[in-house]
Amino acid sequence: MYANHRSVKGRYISFCLGCIAVIGILHALFSKIAEWVPTFSSHLFPTLTIFLLVFDLFIACFMAMKYWCDRKRLYLVSLAFAFAGSASLMVGTLCSFPAWLDLYQFNAVNYNDAMIFYMFRHLLMAVLIIVSAILYTTRNCPLSRLAHIAIVSGEFLFTVFAVGLAWMYSSHSSFLSIDLVDNETREFMVLWSHFINIALIALWVVTLATLMFITRIRNLFWVGGNFLCVCYIVTLSMLLVGGHVEDVSWYRARLFETVATLMIIFVLLYDVFQAVSRLAR
Repeated sequence: MYANHRSVKGRYISFCLGCIAVIGILHALFSKIAEWVPTFSSHLFPTLTIFLLVFDLFIACFMAMKYWCDRKRLYLVSLAFAFAGSASLMVGTLCSFPAWLDLYQFNAVNYNDAMIFYMFRHLLMAVLIIVSAILYTTRNCPLSRLAHIAIVSGEFLFTVFAVGLAWMYSSHSSFLSIDLVDNETREFMVLWSHFINIALIALWVVTLATLMFITRIRNLFWVGGNFLCVCYIVTLSMLLVGGHVEDVSWYRARLFETVATLMIIFVLLYDVFQAVSRLAR
C-alpha cells in the first residue's frame, strides 16, 4: 500500500516537472519568435486554427477507432465527441475570418463570434473530459447495451446542443446574443475578462484535478489527457493577461495550443506503438 502510494506520488511529481519543462521550452521558443517577427500577420490566427482543426479531427478519429477495437472503453467515446465538437466549433471560428481563404473578401473580422465559439469549445471539451474520467471508472464493469446506447446518445446530443447553442449566440442567428469582444476597439468585454475567462480556467482546474485523481496518470495515454488540461489552463491564462485580440497574447495562446495539441498526437501515437510492441513480444 505504501509502495503504491509512493508510486502514484512519483508519477504526479514527474508529470508536474514535465509540464513545467515543456511549458518553459514553448514559452522560450515563442519569445524568440516574437523577437524575430515583432508584428504577426492577421492570417496567422486562422492558419493556426486550421492546423488545430485538423489535429482535433485526427484525435477524434483516433479515439473512435480505438473504441471500435475495444467496446469496453466507453470513455473513449466522450473524448471522440469532445474533439469532434471542438473541430466543429473551430469551423465557426474560421467563418469569423472571411478573408482567410477568399482574397477578395473584405468583410471585417468578427472577433466576438470567434470568442463565442472559443468559449463554447472550452465548455464542451471540459465537460466531456470529466464525463470520460467518470466513465473510466467503469472500464472493468460491463454496462448493459441499453446503458451503452443511452450514454453515447447523451454525449452526442450534448455535443450537438453545445455547437448549436454557440451558433445561435453568434451573429449567424438573431435568436440569442452575447458580447465578449468589441469588434471596433478589439478589446475584451468585462464579461469575458472578469468572469467567463476566469470561470473557464476554474473549470479546467476542476477537470485536471478530476482526471488526475481518477486516472492517477497510470499510463502514457492519460499523461496526454492531463497535459491537455494543463495546456488549456495556460492558454486561457495567456488571454487573461492580454487586454484585447490581435495582441501578442492572442497569438501566443493559439500557437501554444496548436503545438501542444501536436505533442499530444505524438504521445498518443507513441502509446499505440508501445501497445503494438507488447503484443509482438
